[in-house]
Amino acid sequence: ELRTFLYDILSETYKVIEATNGQEGLQQAVQYMSDFIISDVMMPVMDGLEMCDCVKRETVTSHIPVILLTARTQEDQRTEGYTYGADAYITKPFSGKVLLARIKNLLNNRLLLRDIFSSNELMNDKPKDADTLFINEFRKHVQAQMSDAELNVET
Repeated sequence: ELRTFLYDILSETYKVIEATNGQEGLQQAVQYMSDFIISDVMMPVMDGLEMCDCVKRETVTSHIPVILLTARTQEDQRTEGYTYGADAYITKPFSGKVLLARIKNLLNNRLLLRDIFSSNELMNDKPKDADTLFINEFRKHVQAQMSDAELNVET
């Protein structure tokens, strides 16, 4: 019932890919390189917490926002969800409008970060700390080597 409800409210705006458990969801997240994941916490085979942890530990999927939906409402349960890497923890029952707004905010924030780190905005500012200096130098190095067909992750 929950998957049907989510499909109904999300499919108007997003391409929805469904899974019946966390393991299947994890496989599909990797296969389709999802923009976001919505998962129940309590599922067979692999629960939502374990699935979220796997998503966030893998470099290729770690950027994907994960929203956990659950009937588990206690503060320590919510803390556990965030400890496993959830970007949002929404308790049931929930409003479809709230969920859609949360998704929109998460995606907008990801786009903003991508734009900042892919533009020259950081390079134009005088580096203020070691992280900014590292990012600027890394970006310069990658841009200088971009035409090299042998460029790879190890390089």
